[in-house]
Amino acid sequence: YPIEVSKGCRYNCAFCSYANLSNQKMKDIGLVVGELERNRERYGIRALRFMDSNLTSWPEHVERLCEAIIERGLDLQWSCYARVDNMAKNPRMLEKMRKAGCMALNSGIESGDDGVLRAMHKGYDGKTVVAGVRRAKEAGLIVTGNFIIGFPGETRETVDRTLDVIGRAEPDCVSFSPFVVPQNSTAEVWRERQRWGIEGAGTRWAHRTMDSEEAKAELERAMGAVLEMPGTVIANWFVLMWLVGCGLGKGEALAYFAAIRDYHRGKRAGNAELQGESAAHIRGVWERIRRHHSRFYGGRSGVPA
Repeated sequence: YPIEVSKGCRYNCAFCSYANLSNQKMKDIGLVVGELERNRERYGIRALRFMDSNLTSWPEHVERLCEAIIERGLDLQWSCYARVDNMAKNPRMLEKMRKAGCMALNSGIESGDDGVLRAMHKGYDGKTVVAGVRRAKEAGLIVTGNFIIGFPGETRETVDRTLDVIGRAEPDCVSFSPFVVPQNSTAEVWRERQRWGIEGAGTRWAHRTMDSEEAKAELERAMGAVLEMPGTVIANWFVLMWLVGCGLGKGEALAYFAAIRDYHRGKRAGNAELQGESAAHIRGVWERIRRHHSRFYGGRSGVPA
């Protein structure tokens, strides 16, 4: 179930078209916890997702929120968006989040190359990425990192540095998106596209170091490299938390994505046995989901065959 603690975003990333950049307003903690409590008592909602652009913008606010959730004994499971620099600098916040029911953090890391991160105005470097992911995992939280491939300044070498950071940080999950030029938006890469050397818009573009077709090829190469990483899977954060909401433990949800990874590994290597074992695991998870849904919807699960 979605819920918000704030409106807007404290930060100002160059690629972002969100209307309320650099202007994040936090709700009163009492109002937020009251909403959580009413939803739990009236509707039985115990699994939820904080949809704020970044819940951890003000760590002290998050700590007070977590303390209030713990004090009221709400017994929730939740996830949120969070920045890796907030994770790296605030291990106490991470511990309180886990105690308050946080299971997973979704972080727009975007790159592992320091030059690309500076150009994006992210405000941290590759070392911070590694430290933040590791501290969150040490606190017992699932970490999903999202990465953009093709931002101005991107090259094959910067993608390699991103893959190196992923390999050292070992987030539980990653996802990749191609760079998009948000046409007719307030995003800096659109407003100042001549300065950035950008031609085109949307998903078809070119700049000084790459074009959209090269970015697509680099994205596919990056995904192939992650398939060979033992500690990280390619996963969608929303699906991950949906699986938890369907009754899977967080380890079981991660194992589901690992089975998808192993299926593709087996397909690439011509290993029919690995493909078969992985497919059986995937089918078993979907059967569990069908049973879970049938208890609530009388068999109308909405789960595809």
